[in-house]
Amino acid sequence: MHLRCFPLFLIAATVLSAAPTTLPLTPDFAAFPGTAWKVHGGEWSVDGGALKVTGGSGPKAVLEAVTLDDFQLDLELRPEADGAQAGIVCRGADFADGIDAHRGYYIGIQAGRNQIVWGATDPDWRTIASRPAPVKAKEWYHLRLQVTGNRVTVFLDTKPIDADSWPVFDGIDAAFTRGGIALRALDGAASFRHLRITAHRPAPLQKSYTNPVNPGAADPMVFRHGGKYYAYTTYTPDHPRMPRGIRLYTSGN
Repeated sequence: MHLRCFPLFLIAATVLSAAPTTLPLTPDFAAFPGTAWKVHGGEWSVDGGALKVTGGSGPKAVLEAVTLDDFQLDLELRPEADGAQAGIVCRGADFADGIDAHRGYYIGIQAGRNQIVWGATDPDWRTIASRPAPVKAKEWYHLRLQVTGNRVTVFLDTKPIDADSWPVFDGIDAAFTRGGIALRALDGAASFRHLRITAHRPAPLQKSYTNPVNPGAADPMVFRHGGKYYAYTTYTPDHPRMPRGIRLYTSGN
């Protein structure tokens, strides 16, 4: 399953002050619940190294004393029935019992309805992006999140994700800068295994393009019609909020 990236989004920022947790982090589900986890709703159990939750209204298992800003998270997750969601809350806070009883980003998959969704609760639910994805009940999926600054990149596949994998979403949203991690289920039972969180820094840019014709005009697409040239460009001086977005330039030569 190879899925291309999704459009970018941007909103205002929310800042949390706790110091980031030292990485890497590989929670041991076999020791669940122990002192590393705090549960909000649902019945949680461990079977064969996987953590399963049933019942509850949006049950969550929160990693205690974990605060992250930039990171890469790898997790295998499995909805247990059609209609059930399995997902992860990141940069979260204010966790409690209830469907939307938290703040932060949520990325989850839903079996039967065949979709993956990325959204935010602050305090109400807001869908940032969603798209179709072939999600089957009782099948494991590898989810990878790469979160750096206001950029969130999401990968999903039935096989291990590697350097050749394409992201499902590659977007910008500035609502949350740091926070906690929680496993989350909705509308049915879900299972989780192989959670690993590591430090992440994007690779430095090796090659870039500078427009020598007109400063501030990126990604030009040029057409010629009726003896005149039309250049549609991204207006870079407006970055990052981009209120004007695309700008058109014309020229006779």
